[in-house]
Amino acid sequence: MVLDKIAAYVKEHGVTKFKYHTWRKFDNGRGEIRILVLDDGVARCEYQCAKCTNIGYVEAEWKRPFSTACAKCGAKIAVPKLRDAMKREMKKGSAEAGGEE
Repeated sequence: MVLDKIAAYVKEHGVTKFKYHTWRKFDNGRGEIRILVLDDGVARCEYQCAKCTNIGYVEAEWKRPFSTACAKCGAKIAVPKLRDAMKREMKKGSAEAGGEE
């Protein structure tokens, strides 16, 4: 997966301070989202759609919870909550451990 627009932006503008930054993969392993928000309040969002694998980039007003739509298929793309991801991983791990006995 090649999400390089935000990396290029950071390099070109020498960004060292920001309000928010995240880079997360989706559960199905087919997509990811990267968001960079500077002091201007604009979310620079780069994504690979988990549904159709389209790679896109959008700039929008930053607000939480943040979501956008895939430019190709229209699927909703949102930042997965870390807490929910951790719960799923813990549940998956305990199920796998229980299956080994």
